[in-house]
Amino acid sequence: MRIDNDLLLLLQKADNSDLRLLADIITTNKKGNRRMNETLTGKASYAAHYPNDMRALVPDIVDELQCYGANTVMTILRGGDGVSYHTILRNVAKKLKVSYNKNTSDESLERYILQKIFDDVSAKMSEDELRALAESMKVHLSAGYSKQAIITTLQVAIRRGGFQSYIWITVAANAISRALLGRGLSFVANSMLMKITSMLTGPVFMAFNALWLAVDLAGPAYRVTIPAVVQIAYIRSKLQNAGME
Repeated sequence: MRIDNDLLLLLQKADNSDLRLLADIITTNKKGNRRMNETLTGKASYAAHYPNDMRALVPDIVDELQCYGANTVMTILRGGDGVSYHTILRNVAKKLKVSYNKNTSDESLERYILQKIFDDVSAKMSEDELRALAESMKVHLSAGYSKQAIITTLQVAIRRGGFQSYIWITVAANAISRALLGRGLSFVANSMLMKITSMLTGPVFMAFNALWLAVDLAGPAYRVTIPAVVQIAYIRSKLQNAGME
């Protein structure tokens, strides 16, 4: 199978802890058991490099994700050829009802997916929780803003990109990894991100539960590809915003 070189190059720059979470999302279900169709944990490279040398395992992680993407597209069991990350992204976008066109880049589509997740999750958050998120994103809100006005203001900030969007992507990726694996992202020596995610883990976690009920109904491959796309979007955004925390 042809490895997606763009994804390979991106992940080879990622932190070890972030790659470990991505590998665990691909191989482990919500009950903590190995996924029925995964083959990554049975490879010699996995035994040699997991969990302390994850960059060496990147080609196999990409290969495994591409195979799950093929399952999503063709509704087949393992054994078929994998598909590109470009294709995986577009099928995840379709499943989540995200609008895009043929000229949309992978990076932009990742942001659109995270924006759609915010739209779905924010409706289930209280006004106080949304104000806490806005404060963490350094988004100014007037005292008289209604809940809908807060949501609209946050939507604009997230769509603008940059550091404010990175904060939301971080919150989302952290909530998803906690929901799926029981542990979140690693914020070594970054007290600001640790404070933000701990403050918002509860409400965002509860809101994500409703989202994952829909994902569970979407089929086993989407249970891998949707959270994997969020984790990859987080890795990309983290690399772009390095040093801005």
